[in-house]
This record gives sequence, C-alpha cells and structure tokens, in this order.
Amino acid sequence: RGYRQKLEYLLDTYQSARKFAKSISKEESAQKKFASFFGDLDETVDILCKRTAPGGYHCWTIGNRKIFRKTVPMHSLLCEMLEARNLKPVATIGRRIAKKKMAIRNNISSTMGYESIVVARASRKNE
Repeated sequence: RGYRQKLEYLLDTYQSARKFAKSISKEESAQKKFASFFGDLDETVDILCKRTAPGGYHCWTIGNRKIFRKTVPMHSLLCEMLEARNLKPVATIGRRIAKKKMAIRNNISSTMGYESIVVARASRKNE
C-alpha cells in the first residue's frame, strides 16, 4: 500500500491518528513519515496479534517519537491498535531513560528521554 492508503486507513480507524494528523495536515512529508511508520507498525501488530494465543500476553516497549517537532502519541495509538484486535492493555509502566550512548553525537534532534512498557492480554475465547 502507498502512503495515502496507509494514511486513510489510520485516520479512519484510530482516533489518536486523526488527532495527530490534524496537527501536521499542511506538511505532506510529515504525513508520509507518519503513514509509513505507523502503517508498518499497524501491519506488524496485526501479524503478531493473529499469532497470539487466547489469554496470551504482549509486552511492547515504546517511546514517543517526533515528526516535524510534534510528539506522536505512540502509547495511545499502540493501545488502540491492540484493542482493535481484542487485546486489552492491562498495565503501562513508564521509565525515564537515564543514559543514552549516542545522545552526545546526535546533533540533528533531541533524543527520547522517556519510554513506556505496555502489557496487553488477548481475550480468551469465552471472554
């Protein structure tokens, strides 16, 4: 799928995507980055969810990335992607990233200083 189809699907399916896309609506290159990354993430979530046994768990470590100096709500969007596939987020653990080896060398942008660990559980067949 091209970026426009990915973008349309994300906007039609996820509230967090619609909200974020409004903030970058005038920047086509930002829309391409958003659609490419999150379209691929959505496809990956779909593949993994199909292989998850009823009652099984997922554990995702994510950090909010920025596109055109705007923070993408990765936690919210990932939770919506999981819920759309009958996985219920049961816990989120946040942590500050104390040290990053490449942070000093990264002159083009600020690096992530915080990440979240999302734990989700697949519904059992009788739930």
